[in-house]
Amino acid sequence: MKDEFKLPDTLEGDWADPIQNQVINTDAVTQVLNPVGRYADAVGMTKNMTRNTKELARKAKVVGELLGSDGYYSWKQGGKQIEGASVSLANALRSEYRALATSCDIVKDEGNRVHLRARSIDLINGVYEERDFFMNRRPPKGKFAAKPEERERWDTLQMQVAQSKAIRNCILRILPAWMVNIAVRAAKDAASSQALGNRSLDEVRDSTIKAFAEHHWTREELEDHVSSPVEEWCLDEIIKLRELYTAVKRGEVQAVLTDPEKKGK
Repeated sequence: MKDEFKLPDTLEGDWADPIQNQVINTDAVTQVLNPVGRYADAVGMTKNMTRNTKELARKAKVVGELLGSDGYYSWKQGGKQIEGASVSLANALRSEYRALATSCDIVKDEGNRVHLRARSIDLINGVYEERDFFMNRRPPKGKFAAKPEERERWDTLQMQVAQSKAIRNCILRILPAWMVNIAVRAAKDAASSQALGNRSLDEVRDSTIKAFAEHHWTREELEDHVSSPVEEWCLDEIIKLRELYTAVKRGEVQAVLTDPEKKGK
């Protein structure tokens, strides 16, 4: 068995955070690296590794193009547009960026509220980041409320989504902003080209309304969301609704328009 990874009491020189110029908590870094044995000698393995900026930019564009609408989230809430890189995009960029170790732990579980802490370290240049994330447990619905094993599965799914978001936030703090921006732009461009496909605009409008109807959202609510009647929906409106629908399916947004329970459905 390999020896447990150890760090000095303080991180200096190459291990100092070049952005914030702070002394990193070595206990926290060790906690990231030690739970998985393959990280025990990771720092030594990455000693001579370098990153090519132009190649990373090219890979970021390819990642965004491949993910399309799955590469970002976007919806309107409170008069503001909420958008950013998705969990899938962050994980894909992490793979291309290489040598990023991550972990996520439960800091405190208070039943209905869970405090998570994600940690990530760049094993090449020593940049370290941690981010807290708070999850509010929602009661199981539908089939998940029927049986104990289904309720447990519901809770597990909620925890997995929360952990993924916490790690995503941490990864995005370490990845260069320009790399993330390139990937998100490419994803949006790909989503735009995929929006219509070989269908007519009328067919896409109808399929959009039907898709949202399965989630108890009405035609009137969709029109209100994009501030335009269905007959005037063009590519821009279709893309906005596709972005919203993707976010709803991922569970990243709940009842942006009208809460079905309040409507008695």
